[in-house]
Amino acid sequence: MRKELRHIFSRLWHLVLEAPETWDLIAKEETDERQLRRQYTFIPIALSALLVFLGTWAIVDFQHAIATMCRDIIALLTAYYTICQLCRIVINRQFPQRYNLEDSDKVVGYCYTVIIIIQTIVSIIPNSVYLYLLDFFVAYLLWEAAQAVFALKDEEQQIFVLYFTAIIIAVPLIYIALLNFIVLKNIF
Repeated sequence: MRKELRHIFSRLWHLVLEAPETWDLIAKEETDERQLRRQYTFIPIALSALLVFLGTWAIVDFQHAIATMCRDIIALLTAYYTICQLCRIVINRQFPQRYNLEDSDKVVGYCYTVIIIIQTIVSIIPNSVYLYLLDFFVAYLLWEAAQAVFALKDEEQQIFVLYFTAIIIAVPLIYIALLNFIVLKNIF
């Protein structure tokens, strides 16, 4: 498990620092879809939930920590599957010649992990909502992914980045806002 966590964070670190080279490596890799989801979605969500629980419990109380942890798990998992479906629809309709289910899920998986990390930081640190601006870094990652993974031209890249960025950023925020209203409102 320790080696796997090191690999996940190493890959994300390289993706943030050396996006073009890392996307080229990712594009060439044959990745099992289940393994990709486990490594870059389920493990970061579980780690996020644990960190959010511990951070919230240290600052507020146990009941609020449990509610916040449950909110994040439900929101992040539901958002992931919604994002995958919406991005598949966009790829299929906008770029039918480039439609590839595995590539779409691969790009979403890696970019969504960055969103999970940002969400974890925002959930732990009170009054850090301004850190949601870091979500727009995903647009850069998607720009590089469009070239390396999908081999899109510049005008196609712009459409791809706009749609995918809007989906990947908006969906988790919508789910978290809804669950804040439903779950956390009833705690106090």
